[in-house]
Amino acid sequence: MARYLKTVLAQDETITAGAVPLEKDLPVNPLSHINLTVRAQTLTVNVLPTLANLLDVFTNVEVLFKGTSIVSCSLADLYRYAGHLWRKWPRIFRLNDDVNASTFLTVPIPFGRRPYWTEEAFPAVRRGDLRLKLTIRATFPNLTGVTLQAETVELLDVDPRRFCKITSQAKTPATTGFHEVDLPIGNKLLAVLLFGTTVPTGTVFTASIGQIKLLLDNVEFQTAISNFESAHGENLWMHGSAWDKTTLRLLENLAGVYTQNVESGAPSDLDGDAANYLYLDYDPHMDGAFAVETAGRARVHLNINADVADAIRVLPVELVELPGGTPGA
Repeated sequence: MARYLKTVLAQDETITAGAVPLEKDLPVNPLSHINLTVRAQTLTVNVLPTLANLLDVFTNVEVLFKGTSIVSCSLADLYRYAGHLWRKWPRIFRLNDDVNASTFLTVPIPFGRRPYWTEEAFPAVRRGDLRLKLTIRATFPNLTGVTLQAETVELLDVDPRRFCKITSQAKTPATTGFHEVDLPIGNKLLAVLLFGTTVPTGTVFTASIGQIKLLLDNVEFQTAISNFESAHGENLWMHGSAWDKTTLRLLENLAGVYTQNVESGAPSDLDGDAANYLYLDYDPHMDGAFAVETAGRARVHLNINADVADAIRVLPVELVELPGGTPGA
């Protein structure tokens, strides 16, 4: 019978803006996921820390096996990845907006398509081979008293068959129009998470990722072509809204003479922080039926039409089969 073991890796550790990266040895048993909890306090009355403020604390989250990246992306990218992969969105905890009021957000680092799944986890390792590394941002707008809790969830007495891997690459195309981004070869491709600096706003519909294609050996495959608006819209109805409604507040103006009262940093019912992301889902039923097999291919790449030539990030989500394990979905 399988069992899980939840233990504390970091207990309320103070996180100082601009400090050296925080590094921790991870456990030796198969690892389902790691929970990263960013805790902070409100810096100024009525200026709520936003989701973006909390996610900006760590500019890079890495899980390294013998120095090789299994996970490598920002905390903001990790939030989107975990939400899309598990179809469950982390939520902010906050009860009031007083100065020094407590808030926290827990973001998982998943190693399988479902939490606590005995078939998908990072396998057992020797002590010191698997490490967590967190790179800290230089400033923390709207936050004070930032601390970290990190907890690991190990799966005991199991032999996982596969695990999920995500890494990031950044690119700024030289000009508008179509440009190519190579993807890794060898593992099944479950998805590609993308970030674009520019998205449709105001009176225009230009985007860093205006259109996108997937090609295997230079032949269009599954995503022959898709527009940003339609792909993003499909994300919303398939995976739910990533907008964190716990941050919505309505303020009543009680002044004797009317003055406009706007709470700085408070969101309205807009797409918000999710707007810059696309998730190309090649595993919509989480059964591997549409996963892209890249083994044996000479080249796998995206062809992206840039309406605006500015920075993007491309994060392939791979399913890695383990030696000796039974090939799975």
